[in-house]
Amino acid sequence: MAGGFTTEYTMIEVAKSIGAQGNDLYLVDTLSQRVPFLEEGYWMEADDFQSHHFMQALTEPVGVDSVVNIGVGWDVYAQTPVTELIQGIEDYLRIDMRILSKRRNPEQYLKQQTDGFIRGLVKTIHDRILYGNYIGTSGSTAVGVGPSTSIGGASPFRIIGLATRYNTIATNPWYNVTSNAGSGANAQSSTWAIVWGQDGAFFVYPHGGQNFVKVEDLGMQLVYDSNNKPYTAYVIHFIIQFGLCVADPRKVQRLANINSTTAWTSTNQLKALGQLPDGLDGAVLYVPRFVFTQMQIDATGYGIANSAKFYTKEEVWGHQQSMFQGIPIRMVERIATNEAVVS
Repeated sequence: MAGGFTTEYTMIEVAKSIGAQGNDLYLVDTLSQRVPFLEEGYWMEADDFQSHHFMQALTEPVGVDSVVNIGVGWDVYAQTPVTELIQGIEDYLRIDMRILSKRRNPEQYLKQQTDGFIRGLVKTIHDRILYGNYIGTSGSTAVGVGPSTSIGGASPFRIIGLATRYNTIATNPWYNVTSNAGSGANAQSSTWAIVWGQDGAFFVYPHGGQNFVKVEDLGMQLVYDSNNKPYTAYVIHFIIQFGLCVADPRKVQRLANINSTTAWTSTNQLKALGQLPDGLDGAVLYVPRFVFTQMQIDATGYGIANSAKFYTKEEVWGHQQSMFQGIPIRMVERIATNEAVVS
């Protein structure tokens, strides 16, 4: 939203962004955040246009002791079908041609606006990955990060986010949620250890793979204002389609109930990591900013005695990366700090 208040670009806003020589002023992105899921996650083509399907094992045969003259009963390898939704995030940019004509370099201005839209949509996608269809304490949906205050809430058009799937401890058959013992309604946060891959967690795009990320330059269009009066605007259409699949629920581990009073500890994190079925191979640890800071302090040995031995620095994804027990630590600034207590 231009200026943070409207959906239209006004002449006043445009005038503020033009310097004394008529050039566009340098834009500082004060809304930038660390949002690494899409570039680090495993992607594959879905088997359908609006959903993806796969089978999940439930039980396996165990056999019985063989005894002469006693029969053996039938057994079964039980499986269940899983269907995951593919959703879209969509938006439109429109700029009055009378405003665009005032720019010394309209192409650069459009690129600047387009880049800003894409960054915003990527943040929204992270919100859906984490909190799609999320309901907090007493029905609260007020899980927000940055300018957003309500990114949860039930909708049949949204994917099922991680916090929605991993929302219980006492009745959890997969042992994939560990508590950090924090308390306080809608005042918690979490870390997420994820093993990306077709047998772990992965993203899908629609079958056929065409136009699932689309920035469509529609050029000059006749549009209408709030009073249904026409004017000419430059229009760009954005849409990104994606789905989140968790093939093996054990390969995503949540450490929940972290807050400023009950701080993150390496001991509790190790308990959560210990539930990964194949050890730490292939895992990535995603943490909110305040936990990332706590981990940097912990790496100095200031917290638990000798805790510095848990940390190393290694080259991952082409640059030096902080590691915890040999797995990369990645900051995700869309992890909220007002989640509900998980019990």
